[in-house]
Amino acid sequence: MRPLLLRAACCRRRWPLLSAIIVFGMVAVLVSEQWKQAAELERPEDDLERSEADMAKATPPQETGPQSAPTPEKREFYGAARNLFSSNSLNQAKSLKASQEPETPSVTAAGLPSDAIPGSPPPPGGPETSKVRAFSRYDHDLDLVDQSTLEPLTAKWLKAREAVYQQRKSRLREVCAARGVRLAQSRTERSVLSAEVNHIAEGPEEVVKASHFTVVPPLKTMTCLVNKVASTSLLETFLKITGHGVPVFETLGSPHSIAKLLHPTKPGQFELAQKQYFKFLLVRHPLERLISAYEDKVVRADHPSLIYLRKAVIASHERSNIREDVYQQLRSPDANETAILARHDVLIAAYRAEVQQRGGVPSFTEFLDFALASDPTGDSFDSHWTPYWRQCTPCHIDYDVIGNLETARDDFKYLWHRMKIYTEVKIPRQNALHGSSSVISNQRLASSSVASDQHLASYLAPVPAATVAKLRDMFKLDFDMFGYDWEGMLQLSGHCKVGVKCVLA
Repeated sequence: MRPLLLRAACCRRRWPLLSAIIVFGMVAVLVSEQWKQAAELERPEDDLERSEADMAKATPPQETGPQSAPTPEKREFYGAARNLFSSNSLNQAKSLKASQEPETPSVTAAGLPSDAIPGSPPPPGGPETSKVRAFSRYDHDLDLVDQSTLEPLTAKWLKAREAVYQQRKSRLREVCAARGVRLAQSRTERSVLSAEVNHIAEGPEEVVKASHFTVVPPLKTMTCLVNKVASTSLLETFLKITGHGVPVFETLGSPHSIAKLLHPTKPGQFELAQKQYFKFLLVRHPLERLISAYEDKVVRADHPSLIYLRKAVIASHERSNIREDVYQQLRSPDANETAILARHDVLIAAYRAEVQQRGGVPSFTEFLDFALASDPTGDSFDSHWTPYWRQCTPCHIDYDVIGNLETARDDFKYLWHRMKIYTEVKIPRQNALHGSSSVISNQRLASSSVASDQHLASYLAPVPAATVAKLRDMFKLDFDMFGYDWEGMLQLSGHCKVGVKCVLA
C-alpha cells in the first residue's frame, strides 16, 4: 500500500513539469513559423528580382498595341495639403528631389530655400533648375516667374516707391493724432464704435483683433487682408507658399474657407509678428469697395447664400421705409387703423412688384441703407464693407507699407520685392491689371482717373442726401487716413457745389 501511495505522489509532482514542457513546445512551434514567414518577407532584393525574372520566363509574352501616356492622378487639392502628405506624393517628391536636387539646398532664416532668395548663388543645373526648385518643398503648383519677362527693379525705382510709402504713413499718423483715435483697453473680439456724442470728445476707438490678421512665417510677413481689396488672390498665394493649398471642391471653392490656417492663433505669435515681421496693408477707394461688394454679392449673387442677402436687403428696406412710417401713423390717437393698414398693403404690394420687375435685385441705395444700418465689426459677412480703421487698426499697427489698389502695379511689385519672392513667384494677374504703372502715359492715367470718377458719380448721384450723411459718418475717417477725396466725390455726384460749403441732411 505504501509503495502505491509513493508512486502516486511522484506522478503528481511530474504533471506540472510535463505541462510546462508541452506549453514550451507549442510556443516554440509558433515562433519558428513566424520566423519562417519573416524570412520570406525579408529576402534580398536580388532574390525577389530573380523570382520575378523566372516568372517572366515561364509566362509567354503577350502582344500589345501602342501604349498611351498614363492618365495623371486627379488631385483633390492644387496646393500642398494633399500633395505633401499622401504616400504617393511623398514617393513622387523623393523622385523629383533625386532628379532635380543633386545637393540639398540650405534654408534661410525666413524658412525658404537659399536659392529662393534673390542674390543667392544659382544651384547646379542653370536658371531653369533654380526656378523649379525654388518652392518645390512647399507647392509644385505655385505660379513661378518667367525670367525672360521679369522687369528689373532699379535702386532709383525702389527709392521712389519708399518715398511714396513714407508719405502715406505720415498722413496716416497725422490723421490719427488729429482725430484722437484711441486703442481700446479690452482686447476682446468685439469691435467698439464710440457713440456720436463722444465721437469728437474722445475720438474713435480701435480694437486689435488677431483674427483679422494673416501671418506668413516663411516670408516673415503679416498683413490685414480686406475683402474686396485683392484679398482672395493674396490669400491664395500665401496658402500655397505655406504649403496649405487651396481646395477646389465646389463646397470649398474659396481660399477664405481655410483662411484661419494663417491666423496668428499660437501664444505670442501675433506679438512676435507685430514686432519683427514685415507688415503691409492694402486699401482702395472706400466707395469703389462698396460698389464692388454690391456688384459682386448683390447684383450677380452667384451663390445660394447671396439670394438670402438680397431678400434681407429688400426686407430691411420694407421695414425702415414703409412699415416704420405705418407704425408711426398707428400710434396717433385719432388714427384710422383700417385706412392706414389698407394703405400699407398697397405700398408693400407696389414695392414688391417693382422689385420683381428688377429681377429681385436691390438698388445700390437699398444696399447702402442695409449696410449702414448695421454695426460692422469685420467678424462676419459685414467684413465686405467694414471700415478699414475698424478692421485693421491702422493707427496702432505700424505698417511698413500702405498700398493702394489704384497703384497696384507698382505696389505689388514692391511688396513682392520686400517679401523676397519677386524673382520667384508671379504676382496675381487680376491684381496686376489694376491701377497705374510708371510705364503708362500721363494721358492714359488721366483717362483712367476720369473713368473712375464717372463710375463713382453714377452710383452716388441717385443716393439721397440722408444716406450720404450716414456714409460720411461711417467712412469719412477712411477717406482722411488714406488720402481719398471726400469733398471731390460729393461734388462729382452733384451733392455739393464747388466753392460752396457742403451741408448734408
